[in-house]
Amino acid sequence: EGVDNDGGKYFKLINESPLVSILIPTLNRYEFLKEVFKDLEKQTYTHFEVIVVDQTDTFDATFYQGWNLTIKFWYQEEKALWKARNEAIKSAQGTFILMSEDDIRIPNNLIENHLKALDFFGADVSCGVFFPEGSSIPKERSYFKYGEQFATGNALLRRALFEEVGLFDRQFEKQRMGDGEFGLRLYVNGYKLVSNPVAYCVDVKAPEGGLRIQGGSWDAWRPKKWNAPRPVPSVLYLSRKYFGNKRAILMLIPSVAPSIIPYQFKRNKTLKLLSIFLIPLLFPLLVYQVVKSWRLAGEKLNHGGMIEIC
Repeated sequence: EGVDNDGGKYFKLINESPLVSILIPTLNRYEFLKEVFKDLEKQTYTHFEVIVVDQTDTFDATFYQGWNLTIKFWYQEEKALWKARNEAIKSAQGTFILMSEDDIRIPNNLIENHLKALDFFGADVSCGVFFPEGSSIPKERSYFKYGEQFATGNALLRRALFEEVGLFDRQFEKQRMGDGEFGLRLYVNGYKLVSNPVAYCVDVKAPEGGLRIQGGSWDAWRPKKWNAPRPVPSVLYLSRKYFGNKRAILMLIPSVAPSIIPYQFKRNKTLKLLSIFLIPLLFPLLVYQVVKSWRLAGEKLNHGGMIEIC
Protein backbone atom coordinates (compact mmCIF):
# COMPACT_ATOMS: atom_id res chain seq x y z
CA GLU A 1 0.00 0.00 0.00
CA GLY A 2 1.48 3.34 -1.05
CA VAL A 3 1.83 6.40 1.14
CA ASP A 4 1.73 10.05 0.07
CA ASN A 5 4.08 12.81 1.28
CA ASP A 6 1.78 13.66 4.19
CA GLY A 7 1.88 10.12 5.53
CA GLY A 8 -1.73 9.42 4.58
CA LYS A 9 -3.14 6.56 2.55
CA TYR A 10 -2.37 6.34 -1.14
CA PHE A 11 -5.51 6.92 -3.21
CA LYS A 12 -5.62 5.52 -6.71
CA LEU A 13 -8.21 7.96 -8.11
CA ILE A 14 -6.22 11.02 -7.08
CA ASN A 15 -3.17 9.56 -8.80
CA GLU A 16 -5.14 8.79 -11.98
CA SER A 17 -6.48 12.39 -12.01
CA PRO A 18 -9.80 11.79 -13.82
CA LEU A 19 -11.68 14.80 -15.17
CA VAL A 20 -14.49 15.97 -12.86
CA SER A 21 -17.42 17.96 -14.27
CA ILE A 22 -18.97 20.35 -11.73
CA LEU A 23 -22.59 21.14 -12.59
CA ILE A 24 -24.26 24.35 -11.39
CA PRO A 25 -27.75 25.50 -12.43
CA THR A 26 -28.23 29.18 -11.55
CA LEU A 27 -30.94 31.82 -11.53
CA ASN A 28 -30.47 35.49 -10.55
CA ARG A 29 -27.54 34.82 -8.22
CA TYR A 30 -24.40 36.21 -9.84
CA GLU A 31 -23.19 37.76 -6.58
CA PHE A 32 -23.37 34.38 -4.84
CA LEU A 33 -22.07 32.42 -7.82
CA LYS A 34 -19.02 34.70 -7.85
CA GLU A 35 -18.06 33.38 -4.40
CA VAL A 36 -18.52 29.78 -5.59
CA PHE A 37 -16.12 30.44 -8.47
CA LYS A 38 -13.57 31.96 -6.09
CA ASP A 39 -13.72 28.80 -3.96
CA LEU A 40 -13.33 26.57 -7.01
CA GLU A 41 -10.22 28.48 -8.08
CA LYS A 42 -8.59 27.36 -4.80
CA GLN A 43 -9.29 23.63 -5.12
CA THR A 44 -6.42 21.28 -4.29
CA TYR A 45 -7.67 18.95 -7.03
CA THR A 46 -7.41 20.91 -10.26
CA HIS A 47 -8.49 18.58 -13.09
CA PHE A 48 -12.08 19.72 -13.43
CA GLU A 49 -14.44 21.69 -15.63
CA VAL A 50 -17.36 23.85 -14.53
CA ILE A 51 -20.69 23.67 -16.40
CA VAL A 52 -23.24 26.38 -15.63
CA VAL A 53 -26.80 26.39 -16.95
CA ASP A 54 -27.80 30.03 -16.53
CA GLN A 55 -31.47 31.01 -16.36
CA THR A 56 -30.90 34.52 -15.02
CA ASP A 57 -33.49 37.08 -16.15
CA THR A 58 -30.73 39.53 -17.13
CA PHE A 59 -28.29 36.99 -18.54
CA ASP A 60 -24.72 38.35 -18.68
CA ALA A 61 -22.17 36.32 -20.65
CA THR A 62 -19.35 38.63 -19.53
CA PHE A 63 -19.76 37.33 -15.97
CA TYR A 64 -17.96 34.14 -17.04
CA GLN A 65 -14.87 35.91 -18.35
CA GLY A 66 -11.60 36.32 -16.45
CA TRP A 67 -11.83 33.30 -14.15
CA ASN A 68 -8.96 30.87 -13.73
CA LEU A 69 -11.37 28.04 -14.47
CA THR A 70 -12.47 25.96 -17.42
CA ILE A 71 -16.09 27.10 -17.71
CA LYS A 72 -18.77 25.96 -20.13
CA PHE A 73 -22.05 27.88 -19.90
CA TRP A 74 -25.23 28.64 -21.79
CA TYR A 75 -28.52 30.42 -21.28
CA GLN A 76 -31.64 28.32 -20.73
CA GLU A 77 -34.85 30.27 -21.26
CA GLU A 78 -37.14 27.83 -19.45
CA LYS A 79 -36.92 28.11 -15.67
CA ALA A 80 -36.52 24.40 -15.02
CA LEU A 81 -34.13 22.90 -12.46
CA TRP A 82 -34.18 19.25 -13.55
CA LYS A 83 -33.99 20.11 -17.23
CA ALA A 84 -30.92 22.25 -16.46
CA ARG A 85 -29.20 19.46 -14.57
CA ASN A 86 -30.03 16.88 -17.23
CA GLU A 87 -28.67 19.08 -20.02
CA ALA A 88 -25.51 19.76 -18.02
CA ILE A 89 -24.96 16.01 -17.48
CA LYS A 90 -25.32 15.35 -21.21
CA SER A 91 -22.76 18.09 -21.92
CA ALA A 92 -20.26 16.90 -19.31
CA GLN A 93 -16.93 15.50 -20.49
CA GLY A 94 -15.80 14.28 -17.07
CA THR A 95 -15.54 10.70 -15.87
CA PHE A 96 -17.09 11.99 -12.64
CA ILE A 97 -19.95 14.40 -12.04
CA LEU A 98 -20.02 16.71 -9.01
CA MET A 99 -23.49 18.13 -8.42
CA SER A 100 -23.28 21.61 -6.94
CA GLU A 101 -25.27 24.83 -6.36
CA ASP A 102 -24.99 28.58 -6.78
CA ASP A 103 -25.27 29.78 -3.16
CA ILE A 104 -22.75 27.73 -1.20
CA ARG A 105 -19.20 28.08 0.12
CA ILE A 106 -16.80 25.30 -0.74
CA PRO A 107 -13.66 24.22 1.19
CA ASN A 108 -10.53 23.96 -0.96
CA ASN A 109 -10.31 20.15 -0.62
CA LEU A 110 -13.92 19.33 -1.52
CA ILE A 111 -13.25 17.50 -4.79
CA GLU A 112 -10.23 15.70 -3.35
CA ASN A 113 -12.19 14.46 -0.34
CA HIS A 114 -15.05 13.22 -2.53
CA LEU A 115 -12.68 11.20 -4.71
CA LYS A 116 -10.82 9.79 -1.71
CA ALA A 117 -14.09 8.56 -0.16
CA LEU A 118 -15.08 6.71 -3.34
CA ASP A 119 -11.67 5.06 -3.40
CA PHE A 120 -11.42 4.20 0.28
CA PHE A 121 -14.93 2.75 0.65
CA GLY A 122 -15.30 1.32 -2.85
CA ALA A 123 -18.46 3.40 -3.15
CA ASP A 124 -20.35 4.54 -6.24
CA VAL A 125 -21.53 7.87 -4.82
CA SER A 126 -20.01 10.25 -2.28
CA CYS A 127 -22.83 12.20 -0.63
CA GLY A 128 -21.40 15.38 0.85
CA VAL A 129 -22.80 17.15 3.90
CA PHE A 130 -24.54 20.53 4.00
CA PHE A 131 -24.96 22.83 6.96
CA PRO A 132 -26.18 26.44 7.22
CA GLU A 133 -23.75 29.34 7.41
CA GLY A 134 -22.87 30.10 11.04
CA SER A 135 -23.61 26.52 12.09
CA SER A 136 -21.63 23.27 11.97
CA ILE A 137 -22.00 19.72 10.69
CA PRO A 138 -25.01 18.02 12.34
CA LYS A 139 -23.99 15.35 14.85
CA GLU A 140 -25.91 12.63 13.00
CA ARG A 141 -23.93 13.37 9.82
CA SER A 142 -20.51 13.94 11.36
CA TYR A 143 -19.17 10.45 10.61
CA PHE A 144 -18.88 8.17 7.59
CA LYS A 145 -21.83 5.84 7.04
CA TYR A 146 -24.04 4.46 4.30
CA GLY A 147 -25.68 7.38 2.51
CA GLU A 148 -29.29 7.87 3.58
CA GLN A 149 -30.13 10.43 0.92
CA PHE A 150 -28.85 11.77 -2.38
CA ALA A 151 -28.70 15.58 -2.44
CA THR A 152 -27.95 17.28 -5.75
CA GLY A 153 -26.26 20.22 -4.02
CA ASN A 154 -23.16 18.24 -3.07
CA ALA A 155 -22.65 14.74 -4.45
CA LEU A 156 -20.01 13.12 -6.63
CA LEU A 157 -20.61 10.07 -8.79
CA ARG A 158 -19.43 8.45 -12.02
CA ARG A 159 -21.08 9.86 -15.13
CA ALA A 160 -21.66 6.25 -16.23
CA LEU A 161 -24.32 5.85 -13.54
CA PHE A 162 -26.60 8.22 -15.44
CA GLU A 163 -26.10 6.06 -18.54
CA GLU A 164 -27.17 3.02 -16.54
CA VAL A 165 -30.16 4.30 -14.53
CA GLY A 166 -31.17 7.38 -16.54
CA LEU A 167 -31.21 11.11 -15.86
CA PHE A 168 -33.39 12.97 -13.35
CA ASP A 169 -37.15 12.46 -13.64
CA ARG A 170 -38.73 15.66 -14.95
CA GLN A 171 -42.00 14.72 -13.26
CA PHE A 172 -40.45 16.55 -10.29
CA GLU A 173 -40.05 19.86 -12.14
CA LYS A 174 -41.07 22.80 -9.91
CA GLN A 175 -41.90 20.34 -7.13
CA ARG A 176 -39.91 18.37 -4.56
CA MET A 177 -37.81 15.21 -4.06
CA GLY A 178 -36.36 14.78 -7.54
CA ASP A 179 -32.97 14.10 -6.01
CA GLY A 180 -34.50 11.67 -3.51
CA GLU A 181 -36.10 9.70 -6.33
CA PHE A 182 -32.78 9.48 -8.16
CA GLY A 183 -31.12 8.27 -4.96
CA LEU A 184 -33.76 5.54 -4.60
CA ARG A 185 -33.17 4.54 -8.20
CA LEU A 186 -29.49 4.11 -7.47
CA TYR A 187 -30.28 2.10 -4.34
CA VAL A 188 -32.69 -0.34 -6.01
CA ASN A 189 -30.10 -0.90 -8.74
CA GLY A 190 -27.55 -1.96 -6.15
CA TYR A 191 -25.25 1.05 -6.03
CA LYS A 192 -23.42 2.01 -2.85
CA LEU A 193 -23.77 5.53 -1.44
CA VAL A 194 -21.54 6.80 1.37
CA SER A 195 -22.29 9.84 3.53
CA ASN A 196 -19.10 11.89 3.54
CA PRO A 197 -18.66 14.45 6.37
CA VAL A 198 -15.26 15.69 5.19
CA ALA A 199 -16.71 16.71 1.81
CA TYR A 200 -18.96 19.43 3.19
CA CYS A 201 -20.43 22.67 1.88
CA VAL A 202 -21.72 25.68 3.77
CA ASP A 203 -25.23 26.68 2.70
CA VAL A 204 -25.43 30.47 2.41
CA LYS A 205 -29.21 30.30 1.82
CA ALA A 206 -29.48 33.22 -0.58
CA PRO A 207 -32.72 35.11 0.11
CA GLU A 208 -33.49 35.62 -3.57
CA GLY A 209 -33.09 33.85 -6.87
CA GLY A 210 -32.61 30.13 -7.14
CA LEU A 211 -34.74 27.61 -8.97
CA ARG A 212 -36.25 26.14 -5.79
CA ILE A 213 -37.48 29.55 -4.66
CA GLN A 214 -38.70 30.94 -7.99
CA GLY A 215 -41.24 28.65 -9.56
CA GLY A 216 -40.65 25.85 -7.08
CA SER A 217 -41.46 24.98 -3.50
CA TRP A 218 -39.25 25.02 -0.40
CA ASP A 219 -41.61 22.90 1.66
CA ALA A 220 -43.15 19.61 0.59
CA TRP A 221 -46.00 19.68 3.11
CA ARG A 222 -47.06 23.31 3.63
CA PRO A 223 -48.95 24.76 0.65
CA LYS A 224 -48.80 28.51 0.08
CA LYS A 225 -52.48 28.68 -0.87
CA TRP A 226 -55.50 27.12 0.83
CA ASN A 227 -56.61 25.35 -2.37
CA ALA A 228 -53.15 23.94 -3.18
CA PRO A 229 -52.45 20.21 -2.74
CA ARG A 230 -50.99 18.90 0.52
CA PRO A 231 -48.36 17.46 0.22
CA VAL A 232 -46.78 18.56 -3.06
CA PRO A 233 -47.98 15.87 -5.54
CA SER A 234 -44.44 14.71 -6.32
CA VAL A 235 -44.13 13.47 -2.71
CA LEU A 236 -47.01 11.06 -3.21
CA TYR A 237 -45.82 10.22 -6.71
CA LEU A 238 -42.50 9.04 -5.28
CA SER A 239 -44.09 7.24 -2.32
CA ARG A 240 -46.69 5.40 -4.34
CA LYS A 241 -44.23 4.52 -7.12
CA TYR A 242 -41.65 2.92 -4.82
CA PHE A 243 -43.65 1.82 -1.76
CA GLY A 244 -47.24 1.38 -2.93
CA ASN A 245 -50.53 3.05 -2.04
CA LYS A 246 -50.92 1.47 1.39
CA ARG A 247 -47.56 2.69 2.68
CA ALA A 248 -48.17 6.10 1.13
CA ILE A 249 -51.37 6.38 3.19
CA LEU A 250 -49.50 5.28 6.32
CA MET A 251 -47.00 8.06 5.63
CA LEU A 252 -49.77 10.63 5.32
CA ILE A 253 -51.38 9.87 8.68
CA PRO A 254 -48.56 11.12 10.95
CA SER A 255 -47.36 13.81 8.54
CA VAL A 256 -50.43 15.92 7.74
CA ALA A 257 -51.17 17.21 11.26
CA PRO A 258 -47.66 18.63 11.97
CA SER A 259 -47.72 20.36 8.58
CA ILE A 260 -50.41 22.68 9.93
CA ILE A 261 -47.71 24.40 11.97
CA PRO A 262 -45.72 27.08 10.08
CA TYR A 263 -42.30 26.00 8.83
CA GLN A 264 -40.31 28.20 11.24
CA PHE A 265 -42.01 26.48 14.21
CA LYS A 266 -41.95 22.92 12.89
CA ARG A 267 -39.61 21.68 15.66
CA ASN A 268 -41.72 23.18 18.45
CA LYS A 269 -43.13 20.18 20.38
CA THR A 270 -45.89 22.21 22.02
CA LEU A 271 -47.21 23.45 18.69
CA LYS A 272 -46.96 19.94 17.24
CA LEU A 273 -49.23 18.72 20.03
CA LEU A 274 -51.58 21.63 19.42
CA SER A 275 -51.84 20.68 15.74
CA ILE A 276 -53.61 17.45 16.74
CA PHE A 277 -56.42 19.45 18.33
CA LEU A 278 -56.74 21.61 15.22
CA ILE A 279 -57.46 18.64 12.98
CA PRO A 280 -61.26 18.52 13.65
CA LEU A 281 -61.54 22.20 12.80
CA LEU A 282 -59.48 21.95 9.62
CA PHE A 283 -60.48 18.42 8.66
CA PRO A 284 -62.60 19.28 5.55
CA LEU A 285 -59.83 21.49 4.16
CA LEU A 286 -57.12 18.91 4.84
CA VAL A 287 -59.14 16.17 3.17
CA TYR A 288 -59.63 18.39 0.11
CA GLN A 289 -55.91 19.17 -0.09
CA VAL A 290 -54.77 15.57 0.38
CA VAL A 291 -57.30 14.20 -2.14
CA LYS A 292 -56.15 16.79 -4.66
CA SER A 293 -52.53 15.79 -4.13
CA TRP A 294 -53.41 12.10 -4.45
CA ARG A 295 -55.25 12.74 -7.73
CA LEU A 296 -52.40 14.78 -9.23
CA ALA A 297 -49.87 12.17 -8.12
CA GLY A 298 -52.03 9.54 -9.80
CA GLU A 299 -51.86 11.49 -13.05
CA LYS A 300 -48.07 11.45 -12.80
CA LEU A 301 -48.08 7.71 -12.18
CA ASN A 302 -50.38 7.10 -15.15
CA HIS A 303 -48.11 9.18 -17.37
CA GLY A 304 -45.00 7.41 -16.10
CA GLY A 305 -41.53 8.72 -15.40
CA MET A 306 -40.03 11.39 -17.65
CA ILE A 307 -36.57 9.85 -17.44
CA GLU A 308 -34.24 10.30 -20.38
CA ILE A 309 -31.30 7.97 -20.87
CA CYS A 310 -27.99 9.82 -20.97
